[in-house]
Amino acid sequence: MLQNRTVIREHLARTLSLRLSIKLQDANKYINTLISCITNALIQGKIVKLRGFGSFIIFNRKERIGINLKTGEKMIIGARKAIRFKTSTILKNSINNDIYMT
Repeated sequence: MLQNRTVIREHLARTLSLRLSIKLQDANKYINTLISCITNALIQGKIVKLRGFGSFIIFNRKERIGINLKTGEKMIIGARKAIRFKTSTILKNSINNDIYMT
């Protein structure tokens, strides 16, 4: 039997609610606020570092030529900003050694 391997916002809120003994509604507010803070910092061009987890970094992708897979036609893909996530050493080690953090 396949296990569901995706953790969604609802799962995080439920876990946060149980661990902190808070209302589910409050846990959702905390998660939404955290995501909003991270998003706003990235929009401002800041690097977001979460010690023990990783860093979110904005970088610029150059304009390039791509190929439309349906038609085979070459097209220009415009320059744009993208987000890169770099995991912390602590997280890498935890994942590779199956260490669960609490």
